[in-house]
Amino acid sequence: MSTHRHKAPKPRRQKDREIARLRGELSAERGRTAKLEREIANLKRELQVAGQASSKNPIRRLSRRGKSARKEELLLMDADRRARYYRKRSFLRYLVDSFRESMLMEIITKFRRYLKRFQLLQMLFPILLAVGAFVAVGIVSPLALLILCVGVILPTALILLDFHRMNKHLRQELVDRRIRIMIPPKKGAMEKNSFFVRNARAMAAEDDVTVIVVTPYLCSGRGMGGRKSFFTARKEADTLYLVRSHYFFTLRRRVLDRLDSDVTVIY
Repeated sequence: MSTHRHKAPKPRRQKDREIARLRGELSAERGRTAKLEREIANLKRELQVAGQASSKNPIRRLSRRGKSARKEELLLMDADRRARYYRKRSFLRYLVDSFRESMLMEIITKFRRYLKRFQLLQMLFPILLAVGAFVAVGIVSPLALLILCVGVILPTALILLDFHRMNKHLRQELVDRRIRIMIPPKKGAMEKNSFFVRNARAMAAEDDVTVIVVTPYLCSGRGMGGRKSFFTARKEADTLYLVRSHYFFTLRRRVLDRLDSDVTVIY
């Protein structure tokens, strides 16, 4: 005699609870889905607004990281340019290289390329130049030429004397000193209380250190404490000097290269 066992059905109350739980989970999932859809819609609107702003102002397309990298690249290029210029053996070579890379030289080069199209002008230019020189020599009297020579020789002699005097003074001041030469990146770096000026003063305050700053100004007396006008160099503090660009090359060749000192150039 066989006996068949039938599984008892779940109580109705238990089934109702399970159905309610599943409905709750479904409702919560629908809520999360709706929230994600709203966030996606908001992001699309923000991207659309940002795209419209970028199309109106292309500069905003650049990220902050890109701008920072570009700025750093420009600073490095400027420092490399100053290093190449101030490593020349003379001020004349410094001027020549500076002029070759100047905007004026670029304009002259483009103008010469334009004139190459006209062969007749190329032939007439040397002739006109020679005629102009001949006329100028004929107009200028011997007395005027003498005055011109005196006007050139006298200032040149005074400049050489000033160079010699300053070389002798700095040769004595820089013996057994650690020398730091600072070449500012631009004229704005020499403003009062700028980072460059504060850094130069802090470095000059170190033991056995003398700081020489190459001023970017051709004639201005603006500096870091000194008041007097100067042509070659000026003492700003006990161990801080300001020198002109045209004198720097003579100072390096006549004084710094002959000293047994620790010399560091900061561009």
